[in-house]
Amino acid sequence: MNILYFNTAIYSILTDNEEIKKIVGNNIYPVVAPLNTKNPYIVFKRQINTQNDNKDSRYSIVTIELNVYSNDYQQSNKIAELAKNTLENVYNKEVEGFRIKYIIPTSIDEDYNEDYYSQTMYFDCKVLN
Repeated sequence: MNILYFNTAIYSILTDNEEIKKIVGNNIYPVVAPLNTKNPYIVFKRQINTQNDNKDSRYSIVTIELNVYSNDYQQSNKIAELAKNTLENVYNKEVEGFRIKYIIPTSIDEDYNEDYYSQTMYFDCKVLN
């Protein structure tokens, strides 16, 4: 599977979590949310950091930036916690044609902007080719 489409796996993992869907509904978007999307919602995007393709191993390290937006601080933390736990529990699993070795969080940040809170998290994903 072409690593450029890895967002399909992340989307599938997040939307399969019923607790996340109870809070954000279908408001989970790759790259950018549509204009006037109501809080709470999740936006994520990928960055390919490393591609190793030699006779001994074939894998990519993909960094996912995941942003949670909510009008309520506690709710933003709850959604971030659910997303973090959901992603880091993916281990040696095939999702949407991608063989994911692991997904680990690397950093988490929070912010407030006029009328909403945001939680920004980064994850490194090892994807076997």
